[in-house]
Amino acid sequence: MKNDYTLSRIPCIMITSKVKESDKNPAFENGVDDYLAKPFRVSDLVAGIDCLIEKSKRDIHLD
Repeated sequence: MKNDYTLSRIPCIMITSKVKESDKNPAFENGVDDYLAKPFRVSDLVAGIDCLIEKSKRDIHLD
């Protein structure tokens, strides 16, 4: 997704049962914007979405 120009600006939140640091690093190296391990609180997901929306707004203004 991040390698496709038409999709690369879409934020990506990974939700997974993998919690080890060694699982997180490859995800971020491959373009994941946020990483939530299950079980997670809905408030954490909402906060992550809010942050990515704000980041997207800032990025749009920089273009």
